Amino acid sequence: EKRVTRRPQLNKAHNGDIMMKKILLASMFLIFTTPVFAGSCPMKVSTIDKALAAGTAKNAAKVKALRDQGKALHQSGKHGESVQMLIKAMKLAGIS
Repeated sequence: EKRVTRRPQLNKAHNGDIMMKKILLASMFLIFTTPVFAGSCPMKVSTIDKALAAGTAKNAAKVKALRDQGKALHQSGKHGESVQMLIKAMKLAGIS
């Protein structure tokens, strides 16, 4: 005799609850990670500025342009893009 096991069918209300939880989780992630990005921008700008002032930054003109773009992105609230731009400037400058 074969035994057939059936999985319980999830009702639509349950699927809606799962979707709402996913949306809530994603929203909370964005809310709590944005300040982390925002706080790291000024530190990266400062690190780049110190290297430029000391004359230890490679490709100084390009690094300064990227740094300026990164700072402008930070000031306009685009912190994720700002961090990416500032990291690019740091790599180009040879700053770890």
